[in-house]
Amino acid sequence: MALEFPSLQADTGFRRRLLVTLVALFIFRVGYMIPLPMIQAQDFAAYPDGVSAHAVSLFSVGLRPFFAVLILVEFAKLAFPALSRWEVATPRNATRLYYLIFFAVLLLAAFQSFALVQVLEKMRMPVPCPFCVTHQLTPTGPEYIFASMLSLVAGTALTGWLIRLITLHGLGNGFWVIYAAIGLENLPLSVFRCLEQWRHGLLDIATLGVGAGFVLVAIAVLATVDIPWHEGSAKPDHRRRANVFQANETLAATIWPPVLAAIAGVALISFLTPLLTGRVSVNGQTAAALAVDALLILPFAALYRARGAAWLESGLQGERNPVWTTAFAQTAVGLGAAAILYALRLPFFINPTSIIIFVAVAVSILKPAAAGRTV
Repeated sequence: MALEFPSLQADTGFRRRLLVTLVALFIFRVGYMIPLPMIQAQDFAAYPDGVSAHAVSLFSVGLRPFFAVLILVEFAKLAFPALSRWEVATPRNATRLYYLIFFAVLLLAAFQSFALVQVLEKMRMPVPCPFCVTHQLTPTGPEYIFASMLSLVAGTALTGWLIRLITLHGLGNGFWVIYAAIGLENLPLSVFRCLEQWRHGLLDIATLGVGAGFVLVAIAVLATVDIPWHEGSAKPDHRRRANVFQANETLAATIWPPVLAAIAGVALISFLTPLLTGRVSVNGQTAAALAVDALLILPFAALYRARGAAWLESGLQGERNPVWTTAFAQTAVGLGAAAILYALRLPFFINPTSIIIFVAVAVSILKPAAAGRTV
């Protein structure tokens, strides 16, 4: 099935939601250009080359606290199904869960901000110009550390507001839209690095072509299995107005199984690493980790399928189960990435989870937008 888009000139609702989304993403990007109050322009010269401006900006904490808390909430919902049933019972319950998540995010952001400020303080080196008073570092002290922490937490709160703005008035779920936008922003750099490796003879054109071809095929396969599911289940989700961190049922069941599988895979592969070290190359260990992550998608998809109609309302008829179709497609993409990485010994890393997230977010935005609905 193909996406059919109405005239953008006629669809004023879509244009408004698109504008809101772009403005929110622009604000989020500008936040990465605003330095912390304890950092001035001359301070950048005191940091090692590996520290970018993003590491000392207002949004340095970024989406990390949101991602960590949401992962814990998803694991809790799977471990305790009553929590999921409680959330969907009434909008008031969803609102309570939203405020609990937001409070936990700000608390975690405070701890992460303190750790980040301490690291930045230790990394700063005096500028080698003892007679240049104008080039001295910004004065430091408890008040500057507190101001930086407060700024970082405020940046996290502003990120939460942008997530809410996109979810309620923009296109798609705000958290995943921003997450996908960050990955999309890093794509040109990855392509440039691959081309540089090819230019210096570290990567032959055939290997580069296989890697690029696999990514394109993976996107096509995932979009093919995702689009019918969204066509059958894209309905207005009123609960999202109470808990904007919660994606709609279809998007949640598309994204969270591979994400949680990747998290669980890290724990599982840590037990296998001692058995693989010295026997399997680093390339082989990475391929094994990708294969483990891919296979874990299936049990997590089964857990989401078991959550019932409150979460998975596909609306499709017949024997074809979109939950399992999507899960098997995602597993195939993960196993394919592992096989290519191991067989061709690629000098670059193909992240199947990022591809899955990007395709799922794109489909969740484009299909409802084409139908004149919000997600």
